[in-house]
Amino acid sequence: MITPAQLRVFWKCVDEGSSIAHACRTAGFSRPTGDKILKEERGRELVKPKNPEKHWSQRSGLNKDPRTQGHQEAHLPEPVQYDGLSEEAAHALDDFHYFSERYFGRVATPWRKEAADIVLKLYEDEEKRFAVVNCPPGSGKTALFAHDIPAWLTMRDRRIRGVLGSWGMTTAGSYTRRLRTSFERTALVPVSDDLVAKGMEADPSGVLAVDYGRIKPLGQSDFWTANSFTVEQLDGRAPADKEPTWTAFGNGEIIGWRVDFLIFDDLVTVRKMDSEAEQQRTRTWWDAEVEKRLEPGGLLILEGQRLGPNEHYRYCLDKLDIDEDDIVELEGVDPDMDDTHRRKYHHIVFRAHYPEKCEGGTSKEPHHHPKTALPYPDGCLLDPRRLTYRDLLREQAENPLRFETVFQQNDTSPDTVLVPKHWIDGDDDHPGCWDRDRDAWELPELDGELITVVAVDPSPTKNWAVQAWAYHPSSESYFLLDLFRGAMTQPEFLYGEGDSYSGVLEEMRLDFEAIGLPLRNVIFEKNVAQRWFLQQPYVDRWKRKHHIRIHDHETHHKNKADPKYGVTMLRPLFEEGNIRLPGLQTPSGASPRDFTGRRNAIKLVNEVTRYSLQHGASGTDDQIMACWMMANKVRVLKAPDPSRMPRLNSHLASWLGGRSRVDA
Repeated sequence: MITPAQLRVFWKCVDEGSSIAHACRTAGFSRPTGDKILKEERGRELVKPKNPEKHWSQRSGLNKDPRTQGHQEAHLPEPVQYDGLSEEAAHALDDFHYFSERYFGRVATPWRKEAADIVLKLYEDEEKRFAVVNCPPGSGKTALFAHDIPAWLTMRDRRIRGVLGSWGMTTAGSYTRRLRTSFERTALVPVSDDLVAKGMEADPSGVLAVDYGRIKPLGQSDFWTANSFTVEQLDGRAPADKEPTWTAFGNGEIIGWRVDFLIFDDLVTVRKMDSEAEQQRTRTWWDAEVEKRLEPGGLLILEGQRLGPNEHYRYCLDKLDIDEDDIVELEGVDPDMDDTHRRKYHHIVFRAHYPEKCEGGTSKEPHHHPKTALPYPDGCLLDPRRLTYRDLLREQAENPLRFETVFQQNDTSPDTVLVPKHWIDGDDDHPGCWDRDRDAWELPELDGELITVVAVDPSPTKNWAVQAWAYHPSSESYFLLDLFRGAMTQPEFLYGEGDSYSGVLEEMRLDFEAIGLPLRNVIFEKNVAQRWFLQQPYVDRWKRKHHIRIHDHETHHKNKADPKYGVTMLRPLFEEGNIRLPGLQTPSGASPRDFTGRRNAIKLVNEVTRYSLQHGASGTDDQIMACWMMANKVRVLKAPDPSRMPRLNSHLASWLGGRSRVDA
């Protein structure tokens, strides 16, 4: 039971500007109890404000707006139509900077407005839109995308139906509770005097429920829960007549919901990245459930910081769209992405530091990047107060690779990867590697011999890499025909009964045969799986029947790191365009087709462009290993020459022809 003495202490702390949590601790009861007391104003008469004209219940300081003294819910105005809004409230709906500062005490930084304007433009488009937003940690991205922008969109149109998601239901529920609290609030948002003095928070001047009318429906507690709630509608329609305005969802089943706006914040975690099976489960769930919940004209956002080159952000960014004419070009979209205009997901990137805008050069002196420096886009720091230059230098010194990924939102540093992306895409100095008129199992017209190879990097527990190549010695060109990546058993790779064979390797042999090039060589990494494979009797029958040679390849840390014959031997092959990749895509305006060549080749491209020369692979490298084994071995292979095949002894020719020794 709460005593009058405790209530007196509680209200005194509140009047002096303490936070609710501090007031509860001082009075000796829990935060939920304090919230209930605050809501009911129980015991408020025990302590009178020293100066009612200058007092407001959330913090000390001059309050020029008497409406924010706090309203009883029943006395809040009805939802206000746009024509009836005050000048300030109407302006806030058009200016996100003003909205977030007026109602939440946010300090205006340009990148926040840029992000909000891009989100609004995508959301108001008539077509379904998808976006990946990458921001550095500590920038306030969760507050922006999981609270401020949803609140802004809700006040612009209360009919919105949205989902706030994360990797776990607990985290997702905290987003809806925070948003719900802002809608319930009847007095100014409490802010810290210290943060205001430091320029990291501003004094709010308005209350959502006062300016725009009641947001929480009266007497409808069933529609106002922690993880799901419906706001009061402008037309007075009962909450039961529509789906919840905002709902929380974790990484689980989301079937049955149809919404206009979905945002998943920090869905990617380090633990999920370490498990290939977990990554695959997330991708299947995302494709089959999350993307399918979007209504026509809706917007789906995947937001968070990059953690590695092969996580879920990259998976979504690699998805292609079908028609470039429908894509809206937006400021803030990453211009360095290959085929940006054809991507299904818009990529909105904000980096912690923009070196091209850095006037301080390489100097580490703090006066070159003070906290009062202009933020991006006028300055080189995204937010000089929250992400100081000194802190960023410290992060970079501790782990340069992590800094490039987590703070700069790069897959890896372009200067330290095995193959820079522009070598593959081509530019003024590099021919590129894409054959844009060739699909899988297609070759240009070539003169001279071709050496056919399947390179295999097996794994008894993880993914196999199987690549089909045709090497043209005359031009020193390596044509990738197709590749496979996935987990499988030995029989799924090749299996035979009698004279019948099946498996990935047999399918590739048949594909070679279909284009008039018989498969002649299989290069297999020498390990336990390879030894087990060669012991199978059907393998020997298969290679003899089809005249195929199986070569082993030693792979260990010494030859992988060899400067001449190691993995780095692939660099000049990509740089000079010797590696040729199938790159055919659907022409603009044509009916969509699934060109598997490019889709599969991207798996190799993703690995070589993210493989660090200093730290090695930050994800999988099975496709790199298969490509390296092929390039390392194929130069010493020769196409079979029938004229040089061994002949039987000439003295036996008549005997083999059916003549007896007596006749001879």
